[in-house]
Amino acid sequence: MKAKKMSDKAIENPQPEKKQSILLDQISILTIGFPFVVFKFLLGMVSLNMPSIPLHNFIGYTLFILGFIDALINLINFIFLFIFRRYFTEVCSLTILLSKLFKNSVHFESWKEFGTSLDVMLSFTLVALMVGADLFSYLPPAYIKVWSISVVINVLGAGLSRMIITLPRKKRNS
Repeated sequence: MKAKKMSDKAIENPQPEKKQSILLDQISILTIGFPFVVFKFLLGMVSLNMPSIPLHNFIGYTLFILGFIDALINLINFIFLFIFRRYFTEVCSLTILLSKLFKNSVHFESWKEFGTSLDVMLSFTLVALMVGADLFSYLPPAYIKVWSISVVINVLGAGLSRMIITLPRKKRNS
């Protein structure tokens, strides 16, 4: 019965939800994906500038590589959403990696979600580390400004995305 309601709803008015979903996906890339890339790049730079940290080169270059791959993924997905109204690939490199590693698992979808969750946790950890350890002195002033703008966009984007997600629910419940 629940499946019937969902299909009835899709038949009634499929376009507004699809438009809203694509808009939400595009906003997510701009307010989550790209700021996460900035966090990885800039903390990678900080790590490379801190030789006192064990494995600072490994950490720094790993963050640079993850950031670069995620920048490409976000750019390609944004273009595909704009032109073709769909994603080209998963949302981040960790999701792709876990999708490849566990492609034959019965819990495949859970592993994909876990990859995305890992990326979110990594990015939040990078922000917490940067702020908590007061590592801003390892960045040039212009990069501190880029960091700050990325944090603001990310926080406001999370709130905006949450509001957009709840709008259809409010409409349905009215």
